[in-house]
Amino acid sequence: MQGSELMILRGAGDLLKAFRYIKTEAADFEAYRGGCTAADLSAYLAQFGFHEISRKEFARKDNVDAYFDITFEREDKGERA
Repeated sequence: MQGSELMILRGAGDLLKAFRYIKTEAADFEAYRGGCTAADLSAYLAQFGFHEISRKEFARKDNVDAYFDITFEREDKGERA
């Protein structure tokens, strides 16, 4: 389902602590009604120690808004699920 990245990550919950990297697609605007943005993903993943390490644009809408492949890395504090 398009635009469900944040819903899937929320469903993973504490399992996210077992990951070092997460790569996902996101837009810098609400591409779908109620869909998440890159900022929403960043805010949620920050709660688990993730920060953005790469953002590559792959599409643009109306020469203003863009879609990205974003990679997040979790600071390893020895936490594993």
